[in-house]
Amino acid sequence: MGRNRKYNGNTKSVSIKLDEIEQSVLNEAMDDLGYKTASDIFRLCFHDYLSFYFNQPSKEDSS
Repeated sequence: MGRNRKYNGNTKSVSIKLDEIEQSVLNEAMDDLGYKTASDIFRLCFHDYLSFYFNQPSKEDSS
């Protein structure tokens, strides 16, 4: 997530502040949703994708 772009040489402190803000927003959202780690979110998304993919009716079933 680091944004260490150099404008006149000194943006590292700004980059760290942005990362801290992003991390705190992500942590707050994950707490609100009841997820503790990024892998929880990944598992949820992957499970939803697989459920959606495998529960699609085939074209023959829809006639």
